[in-house]
Amino acid sequence: PLTITGCQLRPIRYALPVASAQVKSCVMLAGLTADGVTTIVESQATRDHTERAFPVFGVIVERAGTDLTVAGPARLQPAQVQVPGDFSASVFFILAALIVPGSIVSLPGVGVNPTRSALLQLLVESGADIRILNKSERDNEPRADLEIRYSPDILDAFPAELGTEWVPNLIDEIPALAVFGVRLKKGLTIRGAEELRRKESDRIHAVVLNLSNLGIHVDELPDGFHIPPGQSFKGGRVTTFADHRIAMAFSIAGLLAGSPVEIDDPACTAISFPDFFGKLELVAGSW
Repeated sequence: PLTITGCQLRPIRYALPVASAQVKSCVMLAGLTADGVTTIVESQATRDHTERAFPVFGVIVERAGTDLTVAGPARLQPAQVQVPGDFSASVFFILAALIVPGSIVSLPGVGVNPTRSALLQLLVESGADIRILNKSERDNEPRADLEIRYSPDILDAFPAELGTEWVPNLIDEIPALAVFGVRLKKGLTIRGAEELRRKESDRIHAVVLNLSNLGIHVDELPDGFHIPPGQSFKGGRVTTFADHRIAMAFSIAGLLAGSPVEIDDPACTAISFPDFFGKLELVAGSW
C-alpha cells in the first residue's frame, strides 16, 4: 500500500521523463496548491485537455516553448461546461466503418482536439472517406460531426509502421488500431508505445495475447508489436484483463471474424462507455 501524508507543497520545475498527459496533469493540479510557479517541461507534446480547461475555470496557464507554467496557490472557479464526445470512444466505430463494406456511420459532436485526434488526421491523410462537418469550439475544445464511409483503399495506403512521431497522441487508440492492422495489406508495426504497459492493463501484452487467441500471428516487442500482413480473424475467446479498451477493440474483431468472438468481461466497458454494446448492436444491425 501507498501512504501519503499531507503537507504544504512547494513549486517545482519538472521535466516529464515520458510523454504522458496524465503525469503532466497531476503535476499541474498539484501546482495549484503550491506557493509559487510550477513548471512542466515537455520534450514532446501530449494531449492538452487540462491546460485548455484551466482558463475555463479561472486559472491562467502559460506556455513558452516546451515549458508549461502554473502559478499557485490558485483556486478553480465553478463553470458551465459542455464536454464534447470522446474521440477515443468514437474510434471503434470509425475504424469498423472504414473496413466493413457498405458502411456509412455518422457521429455528432466528437471532440477533434488536434492533440487527441492524431488518428483522425492520419486516417484522412491515408485516404479515408471521413467528412468533418459543423466544426466549432466551445470551452476551449474544438468539436465536429463526423461522417465515415467504407474506404477499401485505406488498406493499401495506411502506413505500415507508427512510431514516436504519432504514438503519444494516439496512445489510447492503439488496441483498436491493432484490430484494424490485421486487415492492412502491409501489416502494422507499433513502436515507441511502452506507456501502454502501464495502463489499466499491460495493453501490449493484452493485444498480442488476444490477437493470438483469434488466430493472428503477432510479434510482441518491448515497446509495441508487429502484425504481419495477409491474415484473417478466426473465432475465439478474448481475455480483457478488466480493461475497457481491450474489450471494445476486440468486439470490433467480432465483426470481422469467421466465427464468434467471446469477450470474457464485457461489463468492464462501463468504465468509459456504458452503452457501448447497445450502440454497437445498433450500428452492426445496419451492416
